Amino acid sequence: MKEGKTTFPIRIKSGSASVSIYDRSDAYPYYRVAHYVGSQREMKPFTRLADARLQARQIAEQISAGEGRAIRMSRADELIYQRAREVVAPLGLALDTAAIELAHACRLLGGHSGCRGGSIIPQSRRAPHHAQDPGRDCGGADRPEEGRWNERALL
Repeated sequence: MKEGKTTFPIRIKSGSASVSIYDRSDAYPYYRVAHYVGSQREMKPFTRLADARLQARQIAEQISAGEGRAIRMSRADELIYQRAREVVAPLGLALDTAAIELAHACRLLGGHSGCRGGSIIPQSRRAPHHAQDPGRDCGGADRPEEGRWNERALL
């Protein structure tokens, strides 16, 4: 195999689980991650090979770990999940642990209004577009250019 040239299909394996990534073509102008859920073959499109590899590895690990049915998420759910992982990663916490600790903090705050669907982050430290619409709880998903929380301001 030549260095720098990727040959397709790419097979991502974890234990006995195998997930395939197929190359783009004229008929399918995107990379496709393919795996089986039971007897049903599922394919998911990706514009970037790196994203396809990441998803294929996650699916293979889920299948190998005995989670026979790989998780199916919408693109919006994937964005929310990935953003949450990125924000929590520097804390060294698993995402579920961070959620449990947030729920505990809300209980300690005595049912603070932010713990009932809003935000416990002070208005002055929220993403810029929340200043115009304080009730908005999009996490920035609808405005990617402004959508990241100012993580330094939160510390």
